[in-house]
Amino acid sequence: MPTQFFSPNPAEIPSYARVERPRGVVYAGAPRQYRFNGKDGCFYQGGELVDQELQIQPFEVRWDYGERWGRPAQSWLDVAFADAGSVISIISFKKDSALNLFEAFLALHEAGLVPDAVRLYLTSDLRETEDGGFWVVDIAGYEILPEQQYRDLLEFKESRRFEWILIGEAA
Repeated sequence: MPTQFFSPNPAEIPSYARVERPRGVVYAGAPRQYRFNGKDGCFYQGGELVDQELQIQPFEVRWDYGERWGRPAQSWLDVAFADAGSVISIISFKKDSALNLFEAFLALHEAGLVPDAVRLYLTSDLRETEDGGFWVVDIAGYEILPEQQYRDLLEFKESRRFEWILIGEAA
């Protein structure tokens, strides 16, 4: 009988089949994909619900313009980050959510903080309208990370291995 996927008993894994957990960030050649749903105010990793909160350690940001995922052409703020498990990830924001996050990055710079050394706590905020409302991403707070965590991300960033790969984005 096959072992249940992703939940092996460590005591049952033979030594030749083991791999040491790498120190620092984890990058498997493509970033883990996250998204925010403005209809329910939740973050998702792929199709799996994460929560109404997401922790990110950002290291690269870009503005882009175009059609994505069936939405009309518009501005997008793409953020590359290490997630709570130190896995290199990306997420894209539009409209109010993009502006809120961009303002947070500006505030970090104005305060003299390096964004790579900070964990941002993202949350969702309901904006009420005549037809019910919609959710936007807001910043609940931040914390300065331990130096080694910052150095691990900096080492990865300087390796230039990161590539912007957005699943479903037309090339």
